[in-house]
Amino acid sequence: MQKEIDLLSFLSRVTEKNTKHYRSDFLYDSRKLQEAAQAAAPEERCFFWMSRPSGTWCVLEREAFIRGSSAHNIWTHYADEPEGIIAYRVNVIGGKG
Repeated sequence: MQKEIDLLSFLSRVTEKNTKHYRSDFLYDSRKLQEAAQAAAPEERCFFWMSRPSGTWCVLEREAFIRGSSAHNIWTHYADEPEGIIAYRVNVIGGKG
């Protein structure tokens, strides 16, 4: 089920509540998501995003499934350490991100 929301505002609130250290990681995520709003290809608009106690990660969904990619390494590493992680699949559809 897809639900349209103000994505950056929502993820920012999650970061504020869940991420205690390296909150500035979210600045990189928000830039990446804003750029994705301008992407023509749908696969460039789909991400896995996670907030953890020490930072956030935002990776392209398709890259998370490519063994050996940094996105795959990041996503699978934290799969074994779920404590304190909040994660979402994000599909950017609007012009604002």
